[in-house]
Amino acid sequence: MRLRIAKRYEGATLILRAWSMCLLLMLLGSATIGAASRLQEITRRQEVSWPKPPVRVDLKTYLGEAPVSTSLEFSADGRLVCVWWLSNRTVGDYKKLPGRTAVFDVNGKLVEEATDASGQLQREFIHMFPDLSWRRRFAEFVQDTNDWRVSAWGFAPDGSLGARFLKPAHNDNYYTPGKAQLWRFAPTNSSLWSVELPKQVDSWSGGRIWLCDIDGKASVMLAFFGIRACVLSETDGALVDAFTYGKPDTEAEAEARARGFGLIGEADDVSHFFTAGEVAVDTSRNLIACGDAFSRRVRVLAIGRPHKVVFEANAEDNPERPRGGNWSVTSLQFGADGQYLVVGYRFGGRFTEKTYYPIEVYETRSWRLVWRVNGEDARSYRPPSISPDGKAIALVRATMLEIGAFAPKPQ
Repeated sequence: MRLRIAKRYEGATLILRAWSMCLLLMLLGSATIGAASRLQEITRRQEVSWPKPPVRVDLKTYLGEAPVSTSLEFSADGRLVCVWWLSNRTVGDYKKLPGRTAVFDVNGKLVEEATDASGQLQREFIHMFPDLSWRRRFAEFVQDTNDWRVSAWGFAPDGSLGARFLKPAHNDNYYTPGKAQLWRFAPTNSSLWSVELPKQVDSWSGGRIWLCDIDGKASVMLAFFGIRACVLSETDGALVDAFTYGKPDTEAEAEARARGFGLIGEADDVSHFFTAGEVAVDTSRNLIACGDAFSRRVRVLAIGRPHKVVFEANAEDNPERPRGGNWSVTSLQFGADGQYLVVGYRFGGRFTEKTYYPIEVYETRSWRLVWRVNGEDARSYRPPSISPDGKAIALVRATMLEIGAFAPKPQ
């Protein structure tokens, strides 16, 4: 009897083990298929689906050559589009150089009186495009000196104030303390305050600065590349708040993530941690968007306390697939008064045959993906611009400016 029971138990155990193995193989197969389909989804070529043919302007007529960098901005009334570019013969810091501009109406007609012979905005048009015109208006304010390197800057919407963050020019240590300054530009340029930030606040050398109201108080926010930001009082530069972009990864979490994706490198490799390489702020709702420098991850969190993460995307995407390269977030911007978040990605590497520059747009109420392009000529380092009313979009494909109706829909 005992022998019979033992054999039955042994048989049941073998059957259970077999079922367990089958279940495990099914789960692994499902995960593999899921990962493969996700990879196909994010790398598939996709052109813009226009509801009707867009207006097209060949910028070569005005540029004379293909630009290495372009930016776009709609005027506040949505009737004009300003194109800013640098040519491949430009020398210097691309982020600070004035470059050249051209202004078009939404029908593609050049507004000749908007710029002078050197391609700079004329005075009456400067205030229409504050996101681009600062390069000319405040060129000296962002330039380095022999002793200091200006690594982050930002301006009030009306151009009356400017804030900047400086680091010692001859010290490449990320953790060297820097100082923040606020200046008034009208009627004469004058320094309002200059404060040195605590060492633990500015962990990276670069970032972005916004002048905005936070919790009803005029503030200067320094959003550093890396994992941390701080808020200063606009009145005297006093440190009001400091926060991280979500909960920082622990070494154990980063190592587990790297192991799960089969990534190579040391356990404390910075590429295994969430590390913002791009940041953008929506001042209408006080949200900050952060794009990872080493993956497709995007986080959006509240600037005000308790700095809750309201959205996170692409956390489950392998940062090194397809094989031979790696992903990064290369551009971030809010559009249409915070209605949309425009995200640009790049995938490339020394051992991959294909490079991708997809662009995605998220609707910020539901955080649904509503627009996407991953074409040969549309590149994430030339991000599109959405009109203030959210009804039109402009983008540059190679040397062609396209302006058309924006028709977002769930992807």
